[in-house]
Amino acid sequence: TGIKEVTIPSSVRTINDSAFSSCTGLEKVDFAYETEDASVAVRDALTLGDSAFYGCSYLSQIRLSENVTEIGNDVFRKCESLKELIIPGSVTRLGYCIIEDTGISSITIPKSISYANAPRINGPLAGASSLKEVIFEEGMTWLPSYILASDDYTSNVEKVLIPGTVTSIGG
Repeated sequence: TGIKEVTIPSSVRTINDSAFSSCTGLEKVDFAYETEDASVAVRDALTLGDSAFYGCSYLSQIRLSENVTEIGNDVFRKCESLKELIIPGSVTRLGYCIIEDTGISSITIPKSISYANAPRINGPLAGASSLKEVIFEEGMTWLPSYILASDDYTSNVEKVLIPGTVTSIGG
């Protein structure tokens, strides 16, 4: 497609399933929402639907805003040019295979995550063949079940950093 850049205005609350799927020319996505008041983020919560940016092979820059609360299944799958994804502390739910077939080599999972979807034993980081390092944010007290699960054993993760605040893994 001819779309190269998208700015998501602060009025948007949902990016529905497959909204930008296969926009192969898309290089940059910016979320315009900004706040200094954490309670505003709850009122203005934004959900990224399943496969919202699936197959955007030239997507290399994305800045998620602090009102994103859910990243659906396959959201950035097959975004081969994507090398970095900063998950904001407002996100509480991660779908499965969110960064499969991207160029992301390291990711930090924020302490706000309370749910990780994992049907067929594929967790949020399944299929992320470039992923070498997973960092769980300091302050996490438990790691969700299947967060690193991959049913086809494609994980190339070499290093997992779990903070001393974690008292439970899985469950």
